[in-house]
Amino acid sequence: MPDSGSKGTYLLPNMILMQAEVNEEVVTFGAYSTHALIGADSKGKDICTGDDTCFMFNLNGNLRFNTKPCLKDPTCITTSDTSIRFGYTDLVIFESFSKVSSHIDGAMFRHGDELAKERVDSVVPGQNEIKLLKVEVWVLQENFTI
Repeated sequence: MPDSGSKGTYLLPNMILMQAEVNEEVVTFGAYSTHALIGADSKGKDICTGDDTCFMFNLNGNLRFNTKPCLKDPTCITTSDTSIRFGYTDLVIFESFSKVSSHIDGAMFRHGDELAKERVDSVVPGQNEIKLLKVEVWVLQENFTI
């Protein structure tokens, strides 16, 4: 993939599904990205992509975390050689895919109505450090033939 730095260059929708055991329950959560998750560019610089249709989710809790609509140029995903970040701290997937951290600070992603009584602090509520059981990455590719 070229590393021109243009966000349009990296359009390649994908979804990350993850499972973790929390309090003896298997929790399924993840994130959708409109752009490829490709790591750093050829100069070692992190690549920032994404747009306002990116989101994170928790299937067990029926939670969806949308990109804040007030962002003029949302660059909601940062990829490097060591992590994939949705927002700044909202969802950080570390290099080995063995653990993630999540702290939703409201700067990039938010859950539901801003006037909601309860604040959701993590993609897995109450858990900021999450050890993964399983990870699946789904990528939509052009020119795919069967």
